Amino acid sequence: MQSRKITKKSVVTVDPTDSVVNAARLMAKKSVGSVVIVKNKKPVGILTDRDIVMRVVAKELDFNKTKVENVMTKSIITGKEGQRAAELPR
Repeated sequence: MQSRKITKKSVVTVDPTDSVVNAARLMAKKSVGSVVIVKNKKPVGILTDRDIVMRVVAKELDFNKTKVENVMTKSIITGKEGQRAAELPR
């Protein structure tokens, strides 16, 4: 299966230094469950609604003060448009 069949064309992104509350508001506005974290035009992580629940809400961290970079998932796999899923690094 090619990656274009399982991915979205437009990706919602935020900066690593954005607050979790700003990222969550953007996720709600765009009706998505995750945002890609971009630094210098390169993806460096992903923040999912589950990350927010497990790493912020469950630990009772301050949404306004907690930076995305402190709770995002850093181990991400990227690929090129048209690349087959089986060809992605593991």
